[in-house]
Amino acid sequence: MFNLPTGKSVNESIDLSIDATQMPFDYGIISHYSGRRELPIAHRFVCDGLVVGWISEGDKKNTYLAGKAARSIIKALDNEKIRSVGHEYTSSNFAAIASKLPESFPDLSRLGPLMPKRGDVADLASQDLAALAEVLSQNKAILGALAFEDGMIISSHGELPANDEDLAIQCQEHLTGLESLRSDLELTNMLRTSIWFENGILLLASAGSASLALWTRHKADHQALLSNALALLEAGRETAPISVDTPLPEGFILKETKGGIDKIMSLLSSAHGARTSGYLRAEKGEWSVELMLEAGVPVGIRAPEGADLAGAIHDLTQPSRELSLHRLDKIELLIALAGRLQSWSLEGMCEELSTTRSKSEKRIQILTHKLDELFGFDVGLEVLTDSRVKWSLDEEVDIGTAILRPILSRGDVLSPVDSTQDKALENLELELTAAKKNASASKRQATASRKSAETAVDELRLANERINDLRTSVESLHKEIDDNKTAFRQLTISEDDANSRAAKLSKRITFLEHQLSERAAELAKAIGDSETSTKLREDLESLSLQEVGLKAELEADAERLSNVRQQMDADERRQRLLSEQVGALRDRHRQAQSETQEVEIRLNERRTELTAVEAETHTTRRMMDDHDTRATQAEVRAAHAQAELRELMEERRTLLRELGDLSARRGQNESELRTLIEQAGALSEAHEEALDDIEEAERIRARLAEEPLAQALLGEEASFSALGPVLDRLEHARDLGYSVTLLDRAVERGLAVIQHTVEDVAKTPRYLLSREVMDLLERQAPETAGTVRGLTRWSVQQRLEHRLGETVTHVVLDLERLLEDFEQSITMLRRLRSVLDSLDTLGAPNEEIIALKNACRRPEALPQISQAARGIIRKSLDDIYLESDQRDAGAAVRLEQTTQVLEELIDQIDGTGLSSGTPQGPLWDFQRSGLLPHESLDGSISIAVPNDALEDMNRSINSLEGSESVSKTKQSEQGITKVATEKTPTLENKPMQEINVSDQPVWQELPPPEDDPRPNSPLVSSISTALNAATEATATTSENDERAKLEEELARLDAAWETRKTGLDEVSSAADLTSGALAALAELESDLADIDL
Repeated sequence: MFNLPTGKSVNESIDLSIDATQMPFDYGIISHYSGRRELPIAHRFVCDGLVVGWISEGDKKNTYLAGKAARSIIKALDNEKIRSVGHEYTSSNFAAIASKLPESFPDLSRLGPLMPKRGDVADLASQDLAALAEVLSQNKAILGALAFEDGMIISSHGELPANDEDLAIQCQEHLTGLESLRSDLELTNMLRTSIWFENGILLLASAGSASLALWTRHKADHQALLSNALALLEAGRETAPISVDTPLPEGFILKETKGGIDKIMSLLSSAHGARTSGYLRAEKGEWSVELMLEAGVPVGIRAPEGADLAGAIHDLTQPSRELSLHRLDKIELLIALAGRLQSWSLEGMCEELSTTRSKSEKRIQILTHKLDELFGFDVGLEVLTDSRVKWSLDEEVDIGTAILRPILSRGDVLSPVDSTQDKALENLELELTAAKKNASASKRQATASRKSAETAVDELRLANERINDLRTSVESLHKEIDDNKTAFRQLTISEDDANSRAAKLSKRITFLEHQLSERAAELAKAIGDSETSTKLREDLESLSLQEVGLKAELEADAERLSNVRQQMDADERRQRLLSEQVGALRDRHRQAQSETQEVEIRLNERRTELTAVEAETHTTRRMMDDHDTRATQAEVRAAHAQAELRELMEERRTLLRELGDLSARRGQNESELRTLIEQAGALSEAHEEALDDIEEAERIRARLAEEPLAQALLGEEASFSALGPVLDRLEHARDLGYSVTLLDRAVERGLAVIQHTVEDVAKTPRYLLSREVMDLLERQAPETAGTVRGLTRWSVQQRLEHRLGETVTHVVLDLERLLEDFEQSITMLRRLRSVLDSLDTLGAPNEEIIALKNACRRPEALPQISQAARGIIRKSLDDIYLESDQRDAGAAVRLEQTTQVLEELIDQIDGTGLSSGTPQGPLWDFQRSGLLPHESLDGSISIAVPNDALEDMNRSINSLEGSESVSKTKQSEQGITKVATEKTPTLENKPMQEINVSDQPVWQELPPPEDDPRPNSPLVSSISTALNAATEATATTSENDERAKLEEELARLDAAWETRKTGLDEVSSAADLTSGALAALAELESDLADIDL
């Protein structure tokens, strides 16, 4: 087979045998080699650790098998003779390979987000579809191919089962029907469908608006055919060449440097890492060579005309060139790729880049290794694309054949092989893999929870240590505060003592000064000696010095006292701050303890879950062991069965040789002869019966040919062909899901009118056309008989052409008008349904709202629904208005918003045009009278209207008891009068049947009280808007009728306002609302106060 791109080599110790279905790597391939062959014989694809895809060699040359067929071939290989090599890929690389070989995966859903598209034609353009049809027509398994779009032929090749144009039209109609079926079933897009015939298979595939039809043989594999053709088409697609002289857009220059291979390798490495799309330019003067890059991978090169790939690479790597890396947008990149060399290949570029300017083998090996690391996978992908064109998927499906032999004994019957155990084993393996993944995830969660718990415990320990340190510091601060308080008390006592001593000293000094003054006076009087005066002066100076020292000590003590007080205030502030910090730390400590408890709880839960998962794993492992045991036993039984089968086959061969006698053949031939004789007798009897039927048909045809009325009726088939579109619209109306009672009754009425017309036309004097009279006339007066027959035929044909055609035309037009009104009624029912939903959210009576919603599927109940909904809203508004005088200002403001919402709902109902009086329109006139519009215009009732039809069309909503509209409808149904149908002039002049019709209108008008009857009020303007909308919907009325209706509606509103004003005065004078009503209104107000629309 062809090779796949290489990736990271897998460890040789991993089990890569054919029986292994689980791998320790996520994405990759496993290639199997036979003996010493260099090319593989099969590949297996690994996604998410499981083998999900298979591809192997086919029986023919350059053909391969894929999917389930390849899996069966690979499982039959012998592991001892097979050499397996594994490569690991990234998810993006695996997705690229899967997109190249989507047929290798039987179940694409197992690839998950990497799922590629299957090989189909859904994304092809019209020109590609024509080319695909031409490629497919060259295949031996395909008899013919046809590409068409909307029934128009695009391309046709080969032999087709029918004419090209007819086949295209029929296939388009078939695809249209399948598309409608798909939309009804709400499925995704249809890719293709196949129809099996005795001569071949017709395959139809959609490609947007175009389609492809293939007429193939029975053994053709459609998936393989389309995959091979798409591969050839992709390989043969060429882009339009663009002149190399066309300059490339500059784009954004990322880096500039000097030339050389090393610089080029550096720029290519940086572009590959950043997935840059643009080009690498090497220029000198006006000459330049550009290497195009897409997502960091070289995809083309631009060089002067006449240059090949080797010359372009040689010029690109010249050291004298200036290199610059440019980044381009997608559109600019497409323009750049259009002018690349046609001989471009990524493998050739890597080979030329490593050898063009390197002579040393070691240098070449280093460059080759670097390029292989950068572009090795892309080179392999390019080789895979080229090899895929040379190899084709096996396009024939093996169809099983069997030779029927007689079964002589019960032991010859072979029971089918039971594959349920293999499927169960595979399902258990998948469940075991999922359980292991869940167990590993649970272990990771438990480890994370354990780490978080340990972290929380460490934080708690640190918080406790911090709290202990703070407690120690707080205790030391409290001791300091106590010492300071003790010192403060001692200082206060000493200060008091010092103050008392200072007071005593001051008193003593005053006293001594007084004595000193007295003694001085005495001494001045006496003649004292000088020694006594000197002593007294010294004593006085010592006393003054003592006084100054005491004052200084007193001031120092006062300063110390103020400092001590400041220190005490600062200590108190520090104490408060520390107490707040201690409280915060205690809160944090409590929070950390609660978080630790939660973490421990989660940890215990994770441990419990892990224990349960381990138990489930053990259970699954035991079940796997049991299944392995049963599988081994099944294999042993299969071996015994095969041995017995061989013995039975030998016995069968012996018996078949002995069963070739002539007696058995003669008995078989005799039985076949008896069967043929019986079949011949049955065919002769059927032939005689057919001849009798043909003779009877000829007699009936001849008799009808002589009847003029039958000839006229048989020739008027075109008169009834106009009913076809109307019937299609009726079927569409029935599919909408609404009641079609009115339309069914209208169709019955139209058929009755047509039947009556036909019967009236058939009332020709039958005695003139009798065989005896005509024979008598032919014998006596042949010309008179011919004249009578011609006049009779002419009379019948004229009446049929004029009356019956006119009647059918009237019926068709009436049905179309009724259908238009029916569609408008459906639109009105949808609008009323939205109004009822709004009422339900506003707290209206639930039972009535549910009953009205249930009736919204019946268009005949539309007037009753609109009047009932309007009555419910008006009743709520009246209750709010009656209690508005008893509310305060705040409640009145809240109620004003509620009343505005309800008034808007009334305007919406009035906008439907069915809430005021009897509704106008052909549909509603037919509902009331049971007559079609053209019958009402004629003014005569020629056919009786059945009473059950009128009752069915005018049936009331029984579940809406208590609402104003329903009660009035019931009252209107009680009074019924009899209206006699007018007699039509007929030959028998028989009286027509009388009809019971209601003497009162089915819908009665409910005059709603309005708050503001002024012409410029919002209410009147909304009603005028509703009337204008109704007037635009019914475009048949004239402008004068619209003005008259508007004036009548305004007069009715004025009268309703006067009536409501009088009722409000009477209610306000009575003022006898009960407590229950007040409570109900208060509850309604509270429910509606917070509503914001």
